[in-house]
Amino acid sequence: MLGLNGNRAEAEQILRRHLPPEQADRNLNWLDNEAARPTGARTWESLSGR
Repeated sequence: MLGLNGNRAEAEQILRRHLPPEQADRNLNWLDNEAARPTGARTWESLSGR
């Protein structure tokens, strides 16, 4: 939740503290990809085809 709310640095600290390095890297890559998505991509209208 921290990373999705824009607190990537804090999310990274927690991930690196609790996960193996490879898994933390994968999670951070996913987070970066999600942050790069257009903000309107997951609206109800986009999901319902309106």
